[in-house]
Amino acid sequence: ASHDGKQVAVVIANSHGTYEIWIAAVDRAGLRRAVSFQDSDAANPAWSPDDKWLAFERNARGKGDGIYVQKADESGNPRLIWRPASSEESFWVQDWTHDGSGVIAAIGHGSSQKLVAVPVGAAADGQLGTPTVLIAKQPPNAAGKLSPDGHYLLFQSDESGSLELHLAEVANGAMVGRPVVITSGGGEEPRWSADSKRVYYRKDPGRLMSVTIERTPALRASAPVFVQDMVALRLDTGNWDILPDNRLIGIERGAGEDPTTAFSVVLNWLDLVRGKLPK
Repeated sequence: ASHDGKQVAVVIANSHGTYEIWIAAVDRAGLRRAVSFQDSDAANPAWSPDDKWLAFERNARGKGDGIYVQKADESGNPRLIWRPASSEESFWVQDWTHDGSGVIAAIGHGSSQKLVAVPVGAAADGQLGTPTVLIAKQPPNAAGKLSPDGHYLLFQSDESGSLELHLAEVANGAMVGRPVVITSGGGEEPRWSADSKRVYYRKDPGRLMSVTIERTPALRASAPVFVQDMVALRLDTGNWDILPDNRLIGIERGAGEDPTTAFSVVLNWLDLVRGKLPK
């Protein structure tokens, strides 16, 4: 969702199976296509703080792969701000810095990844800027989000033995002090409230939880509070967000898209197939 809560960017596969980014708005019926490539997927859109730009991934395991930004009103062309060093390097757009000067992204290779801030302004001159490392080592597919006020970094780490959400103060583009663990028993897909005072996250199998961030006398989080059961609401647990008024917005599952509850195992299936073939 955009920061003003008036627009939503969603990823939809076209008839060829290629991902495109579409935008819905509260003051306009239907959807409009914002980002599309003939031969590449466009995914993981993130709104800039002023809601005028989208950052996203372009991926086809080719020379056009990378992290791009484009104006949300579709004026102008997509602009590359970072490209992978090889096809083996994964990348995942997470967020923007609070001042709009950079895009937060996870860049991985092998069994670990790093969380970086990719500068946007340098690409305007045709040169790709050098990313600033925020977290040097994370597990694969771990998330990271800066608070809207830019003072705190929320990230996933498995240093405690399980994948938990950690919170650290940020100053001058770097972490200050020791991070604190704010979840117990796992936490995924963190989202900040608009006032930077609350963190929402998903806890398996589909429980939406929240904690309140307390900054004095020391940085800490309240005990987790249950918010919603996304499975009971039939929401896709991988696609949701929090609006500025703290309402939950998500994608409702269609007919036949409910989670799998049973599996059928067929033994000696090849012999069964052979028995049905013509002699």
